[in-house]
Amino acid sequence: MLALLVVFTTCSFGALNQVMGAISDAGPYPASYALFSSTFTQPAIPDVVTDFHGHFIQHKWDVNVSHVASGYWYNSATHGKVRVDETYDGAFASSLFDYTDVNAKGQVLNKLWTVQPSVGSPPTCFTEHLPDPAFPLVTSDLLKSNQAVFGGVVNDPVVGYAQSWNLLYGGSIPVVVYLNQKDLLVGFDFWGAERRTKVVNRFFNTAVSSIDGEVFDNFPCKSPDH
Repeated sequence: MLALLVVFTTCSFGALNQVMGAISDAGPYPASYALFSSTFTQPAIPDVVTDFHGHFIQHKWDVNVSHVASGYWYNSATHGKVRVDETYDGAFASSLFDYTDVNAKGQVLNKLWTVQPSVGSPPTCFTEHLPDPAFPLVTSDLLKSNQAVFGGVVNDPVVGYAQSWNLLYGGSIPVVVYLNQKDLLVGFDFWGAERRTKVVNRFFNTAVSSIDGEVFDNFPCKSPDH
């Protein structure tokens, strides 16, 4: 019995050490970033890289749907616009979020151009102002203006080690933002209360550079007032 107790205790402490090691792992970040470290301190909220383009993968689901999409996107705080090109389940789509066109309700203009179910199908357009765009405009003060709080370091299976920050987007939508060591966005997760929808986004192969305005010009869908 004593031998069994020793084995059980050893295994229990071994498992506990593994768990504590995992949650105290700061990876390439300072030891003060480790949540269960005696040296932990809340890091200063960083400024976020603003103008970039790269690949993304997204999974959105609730009790009724599971939707996976991938593609390429452009974020330009300089132009105040985000363009998302994606493919999913027999469809090609391009979506433009124009943060320079906000109505009196604070809603952002979104234009969505879609071709489905085949590449020979005629394209369709959706144009409307949205209260909570799926792709926010990443500005340098994204975390500061939303009073984000540090959530610890995670070792994500897609993007590796990242610092996580928690905020309420628009004051109501819980969002977790993931940044790399250079304060570049590598992912964000959010969930909607109305339908209990979860959305996971990961970004990779990202190039940091200014974006030519032509990327956003001549979008095929007309604005609502045209």
